[in-house]
This record gives sequence, C-alpha cells and structure tokens, in this order.
Amino acid sequence: MDLSKLKPMSQTPATPPPPNEASNEINKPAPPMALDYSNKPLPQEFGLVSIWISLIMGVICIYLGKQFGAWAAYTLSGQEFHTTMFWDLGLPTQKEVPYWQLANYTAHTEAGLFSLGIVLLIDAGLTVLARQGFMSLRMIQISLVLMMLTLLLNAGVAVMVFRMNVLPLYSLMAMLVGGIVFFTHLDSLKYLKEARLVRERMGVADGAK
Repeated sequence: MDLSKLKPMSQTPATPPPPNEASNEINKPAPPMALDYSNKPLPQEFGLVSIWISLIMGVICIYLGKQFGAWAAYTLSGQEFHTTMFWDLGLPTQKEVPYWQLANYTAHTEAGLFSLGIVLLIDAGLTVLARQGFMSLRMIQISLVLMMLTLLLNAGVAVMVFRMNVLPLYSLMAMLVGGIVFFTHLDSLKYLKEARLVRERMGVADGAK
C-alpha cells in the first residue's frame, strides 16, 4: 500500500499574509475635525426674535413718545415748543403749561418711551451685525448696556408715577419689552463667551475683538 497517496490526518494552517499598511491607513477612522471659531457669528436661532421685537416695538415706542421727540427737535433748533395745554386758573388770559410740567409725569413717560424706541432700532442693527459675525461680542455688549440704561430710565419714571397713585402702563410696557430683549441678549452673550473660550484654548485669534 502506497502511504504517500493517503490524506494527512492533520494539516497546519498556513500563516496569514502580513496586513497591508495601505489598507490599514484607509480603514483607520479619521480624527475629529476641529471647529473654526476664528470669526464665529451668532447661529441663526440667536437674535432673530429680538430683531423683530426691536424693529416693531421700536417704531411703536417712538410713535407713543413722539411728543418728546418734537420737544427735543424744537429745543435743539432754538424754537419754543407749545403743548396746547393751559392752566385752569379761571383767568381771562390763560397760561400754557410747560412740557415738563404736564400732569402725571407725561413728559418723563414719553421721554422713556422715545428713548427705548431709539435704542430698540439701534439694537436691531447691532444684532444684525452680530449675526453676520462682525465684532459679535462687542455688538451684543453695546446692546446690553444701552438696554440697561433705558430700563433704568423707565423704572425710575414708573416709580414716580406710582407715587401719584397712577398706574404707569406705558412705563411698565417699556420695561417688559426691554427686559425681553435684554434677557435674549444674555443668551447670545453666553454663547459668544463660550465660543471665545474655545478659540483661546485652540490658540486661534479672536475675531470678535
């Protein structure tokens, strides 16, 4: 019997070929890509609501406080502003009431409304620039400062009117609108500060400065 024709009982498996280095490079997972925060604009969801609020309420506030705007324009041009309101003294010749002496702090209320309207329009423009990535952090900071000043002005007027046992509806409305925009910008400011912190850690120049 020819034993050479018999099948071997066991066979050592062949050594697998060495892995191809090129295929390893292909199958290797790509490293995570670093985000570019060099000039980070506000994302689309940030600031959009405040822009519309600022534009619409800015026009409304300017309209409600237009008498203060007229007084300011007359005063700056050296002309006399007439309120067409007269003291009821029972005299043949009535004397006109000066603008800043109108009842219930009318002039102060209109000054707060007109100032808020101007600041809201400025705020809308600054927020648009921030959304485009133009000095985003600085634009939001300026908006916050201006809004805080107008909030304090209207809060002071509200206190004075309250002391006369009158409800300061217009001043409270101004504080509500300004407060909404103010706290909306606080979220934007938080986002931009976090983005700047990421830039500093990555060693990227801060484009918001």
